Amino acid sequence: MRKYNAIYALIMSFYSKAFYRDVARNWTGTGFAFLFFLAALLAVPAAFVIQVGIGNTLQKDVQGLVDQMPDMNIKEGILSTPNNKTYEIRDTDTQELIALISPTNATLAENGEEPKILVQRTEVIIRKNSYETRTYSFANIKDLHVDQKMAYKWLNMAVKWSGITLYPLIVLGLYISGILYALLLSILTLILSLIIRAHFTYLQCLRTTVLAMTPALLLKVIDIMGYIRIPGYVFFIIVVFYVILALIFNKGKHAKE
Repeated sequence: MRKYNAIYALIMSFYSKAFYRDVARNWTGTGFAFLFFLAALLAVPAAFVIQVGIGNTLQKDVQGLVDQMPDMNIKEGILSTPNNKTYEIRDTDTQELIALISPTNATLAENGEEPKILVQRTEVIIRKNSYETRTYSFANIKDLHVDQKMAYKWLNMAVKWSGITLYPLIVLGLYISGILYALLLSILTLILSLIIRAHFTYLQCLRTTVLAMTPALLLKVIDIMGYIRIPGYVFFIIVVFYVILALIFNKGKHAKE
C-alpha cells in the first residue's frame, strides 16, 4: 500500500529516501497516471504564457490591420462597402499587401500586387501558397455587418479564451512527450540499476524514471515563464541525477512488483 500520494511527490521527489523506496515498492501501475497529473499542472503556466503571447502578437501585429478595415455589410450573400470602394489592407511595417476588399471584384491592388486574402462581392479567397487556395462563399449569409469595433471584440474574445481552448492540447502534448522521454530514459535506468545493484525490474525502472523526472519538470516552470532558460541537456542531467539518487536509496533492496 502506498505511503505517499501524488501531492507528496511534488515535494518529496526532491530529497526523500522513504519516498523513492515507496515508489519502487508500492506505486505499481501509477507511473503514467502521475505523469498525466504533472502534465496537467505544467500546462497551466504554459497556457498562460501562450495566451499572453497571443495577446501581445495581436496587439502589435493585428491592430494595425484592423485599423485599416472598412465597414462591411453582407446581405443575401452580397458584400458592400462604403461607396462600394475597394480597400487595401497592408502590413504596417513592410507595406506588404495582406488583403484586398473589393465589392467590384478587383483581383489586384492598384500597383498590381496580389493579396493573400481577397474579399470579393460574393466570396473570400485565401491564398495559402502559390499552389493552394481556399474559397468561402457568402451565399448562406443573410445579414451581417462587420466593422472595426466588432473585429476588436472578436480579437479580444480570441485572446481571452485562447489559453483555455489550447489547454487540453498542451496537456496532451506534454503527456505524450513525457511518456516517450520516460520510455527511452527507463532503459538507462535499468542499466544503472544493474550497476548500482538496486535489482529493479523494468516496470520499477519505468515508474522510478517518471518520478525522478518530477523535480526537473517542476523546475521547467521557471523556463516556461521565461525567468531562466533551462537547456535540454541540463534537464537531462537533473533527471539522471534523481534516477541515480533513487537507485542508491533502493540499493540492495529487492522491491516487489
